[in-house]
Amino acid sequence: MKKIILAALIMSLMFTSGCGSVNKNITADASDKEMEITGKVYFNVFNENIKPLTDADILLINSNGIYIDTLNTDEKGEAQREITVPIDKRYGIGKENGSNLRGTITAIIKKTDYIDKLLFEVPVSDAGAVQVVNMHPVIEGSKNEPEVMLGYNRQNEIMQLVDKYKEFFKEK
Repeated sequence: MKKIILAALIMSLMFTSGCGSVNKNITADASDKEMEITGKVYFNVFNENIKPLTDADILLINSNGIYIDTLNTDEKGEAQREITVPIDKRYGIGKENGSNLRGTITAIIKKTDYIDKLLFEVPVSDAGAVQVVNMHPVIEGSKNEPEVMLGYNRQNEIMQLVDKYKEFFKEK
């Protein structure tokens, strides 16, 4: 009898764990089909003397944390690729409302003898935007921790993001 009660207790815990409330004003409904967008990402990588850095690796990660690809800069310090990523639902609300949908990725740039650089919020859309990356040389004896910056985002995308969520600010 004790085994049956214990099994019933374990089963009820398994079926009820993870239940919680969802803020439906901000989060997407679980039944929504995840949409994707295809666009080009452009990178221009250079050193502190504004000289292009050849052979820098650029690791691309989508907003779900999934590795996409690694790009490599050419003799001009440039790299580009067309990629398909999930639509970032924080930005825009569709072309019918005058805004373009977009995705967002994270890029990690690595070059021998240079400090790693992380770019968050790199846009992926049909508009595209060049990500200008200034790499700094490793300094012997220093921590040389990775440097962090935001990707270049178009002003209209930033304004749309603020407009979309402004109703959640409390008036003072």
